Amino acid sequence: MHDFMIIVFLLPVAVISFVYTEFVILTDIVGLRTRPVTRFSVSFLLSLIFQYILVMIGQSAIGSACFYIFSMPMTNYYINRKLSLATSVATPLVYFLYYYANGLADFAVTNFSLMVIITCLITVGQFVIDSLLEWAEINEFLRYTIIAVIVNVMGIWLYGYFMIQTITNNYILFVTMGSLLMQFLVTTYSSVKEKQARDFERARYNEEHDALTGLYNYEAYGKEIKRLSGSSQDYNVIMFDIDHFKQINDTYGHLEGNGVLQYFGTCLEDYTHTKVDDSALVYRFGGEEFCVIMPKMKQERVKEYFLNFQAELKKARYQTEDGRSVELTFSGGIASTGKSAGISSAMKKADNALYQAKNLGRARIEICYENWFFVKKD
Repeated sequence: MHDFMIIVFLLPVAVISFVYTEFVILTDIVGLRTRPVTRFSVSFLLSLIFQYILVMIGQSAIGSACFYIFSMPMTNYYINRKLSLATSVATPLVYFLYYYANGLADFAVTNFSLMVIITCLITVGQFVIDSLLEWAEINEFLRYTIIAVIVNVMGIWLYGYFMIQTITNNYILFVTMGSLLMQFLVTTYSSVKEKQARDFERARYNEEHDALTGLYNYEAYGKEIKRLSGSSQDYNVIMFDIDHFKQINDTYGHLEGNGVLQYFGTCLEDYTHTKVDDSALVYRFGGEEFCVIMPKMKQERVKEYFLNFQAELKKARYQTEDGRSVELTFSGGIASTGKSAGISSAMKKADNALYQAKNLGRARIEICYENWFFVKKD
């Protein structure tokens, strides 16, 4: 029962704890933006320390260091192949250091070459098995489970064969059970983390996107304005307002009004990204008001682009559920950042230009030039 608890539960849980600890150190302490060579070095060092602890636990608890000796290299194989290879190559050194530190220098020296052979066989075997299972199109979870069992069983069998130690069938059964437990714990943890990541992404998406149109919302706009305030790049800001939207709501109903907003938002985003600038950001501020922020180009050219959009929108017409055709137009205002106008100032100028367009009869676009404090009329 003692060996059963150690091999089936204690050592597998220790392996998973080490893997999780390595993950936390790399993401929260070292950081994801650290240079790759630094992350590799930290991972390699942690893997060697954890391997040493596994050897120590196995030797102290059940008198053998052969259990799960390749769990760290095997785990690293699915994270970073180079890291896995480096960890595998260093495994004999871990054994040597453990036995040497415990006063078994002769044993360490004598068996070092045997550990090198075992390591090579395990490393090659894992690569071959994984390649065959991938070729056979075995799903990822089943593939990792099969490899975990085979590698760990190969590890204790080869260790027993070369080191002339008796490995009973019970031990092979225990290691198989422990390997399955490791995979279960890894899969459970991964599923939980993936769900948390999905929930987080969904919450962040909902926080920054308009529920009706799917465009960025005013909250996202506020964050972008803060980011752009410190940017040296210049931008165009274009404000849009659907003409006579209240009349559309009153005539066709609020559900059709929502349909108009969705339709306009989709058309505006598609047109902007395909015919103007695919890096532009498209927002709905609320009601019938929309905004585009894009890298700066000549304002007259921007105006020409969106006048073409106006013509396409009028020609296409919005179709209500009962088949009625609705002609849509919009009023627009354009401004740009520059030496005398930051992004916030450009937004205010674009908004002023928008209202000038509405005052001049709607279905038109006005420009507020960088060094002007009023709107230039056509």
